[in-house]
Amino acid sequence: MSNEAARLGERAVRQTQLRQRQAGQGAKKNDMDNICELP
Repeated sequence: MSNEAARLGERAVRQTQLRQRQAGQGAKKNDMDNICELP
């Protein structure tokens, strides 16, 4: 593997991790909203 390929791989991994974090945060926000809406 060339250095460029390794960099692209690391970048892809970081992007997927960021997406997973954003998805997790979104789920937490939705859960909090649902809890607040409960009577």
